[in-house]
Amino acid sequence: MKSLLGAACVLIMVINEIGKTNCTGVLSKNNLHKAYNEWLLPLRTLVTGIEAENKNDYDQLVVDMVCALNPVELVLYRCIELVEEKLKQ
Repeated sequence: MKSLLGAACVLIMVINEIGKTNCTGVLSKNNLHKAYNEWLLPLRTLVTGIEAENKNDYDQLVVDMVCALNPVELVLYRCIELVEEKLKQ
């Protein structure tokens, strides 16, 4: 359930950022801290760990997996940036 709250919080924040909705009540500092600490940072650790572990492995399955993680990593880092910006306000 905590992961779903974190995911929902970040998704709403991203949607807010592009201006298609206004769900600011969901984006309380408490919810942002939870999403950041319980969802985004652990996911960043997981993704970077997988990439580091497989950096020198050129097996096709590993290459495909790392390529599949690239878009996830890009979105993840953007979400982290957005949360950090909101928490500074």
